Amino acid sequence: MKLYMSVDIEGVAGISNWLEANNKEEAYKYFAEQMTKEAAAAAEAAVARGASEIVVRDAHASARNMTPAMFPQKCSFIRGWAGSPKTMMDGIDESFDGCFMIGYHSRAGSGENPLSHSFSSSRIFSITLNGRLVSEYYINMLTAAYYGVPLLVLSGDQGLCQVAKQDLPQVETVATQKGVGACTHSIHPDKALSLIKEAVDKALSRDLPKPFSLPKYFRIELVYKDHPECYKNSFYPGAQTDGSRCLIYEADDWWEILRFLHFVI
Repeated sequence: MKLYMSVDIEGVAGISNWLEANNKEEAYKYFAEQMTKEAAAAAEAAVARGASEIVVRDAHASARNMTPAMFPQKCSFIRGWAGSPKTMMDGIDESFDGCFMIGYHSRAGSGENPLSHSFSSSRIFSITLNGRLVSEYYINMLTAAYYGVPLLVLSGDQGLCQVAKQDLPQVETVATQKGVGACTHSIHPDKALSLIKEAVDKALSRDLPKPFSLPKYFRIELVYKDHPECYKNSFYPGAQTDGSRCLIYEADDWWEILRFLHFVI
């Protein structure tokens, strides 16, 4: 069994401030370690359930946050940014049996996490796909589905877990925290590790589900925080703007949507 894991930091237990996600700040060191521990817990449980290979994608900021030595030896690692449109899912393909998303967070504009954002906290106001406001989780889940890979386990803030359960009733979720205004109500960091192990064990103890069914057509609306950036990116082939901060693009191939996002975010 070959598994893929994408790991972020804004949804790990206890994190509540942007300084804690910034590698130039002292507080970051603790949460980078917690990010590592939560992902390693998922990997350990997967190996115990028979995983023969796990590709771990560090997907936060520099993409050089976690300590590989804390993982089982059946793991390999993707660190840094190659420049692929797959971004946070770089390296995924049809060879994987399932994927995990660890430390994920709610979409830009959501009140479910004080660190809610969608790919860029400084530039993107919102992303709407086929009429639905979406998060990094949803974009990345569709990328996995594009390659026929089902999402098996997701951990992060409570709001995101609830959204994922609505989309994928079979997914195992672990709510590490709940956002309230500018603060978080978090479970104990060690309890997060235990719950993640339990979720992975449960997900891999049964037949793996089919991947999410991709829509046949995509319309994406990207709202920037600043109009000049929208204007500049409106010259992407096929993109349109309504004259405000909203950039619109349509395609019937998910790869074209990923390519669009890659060049305009």
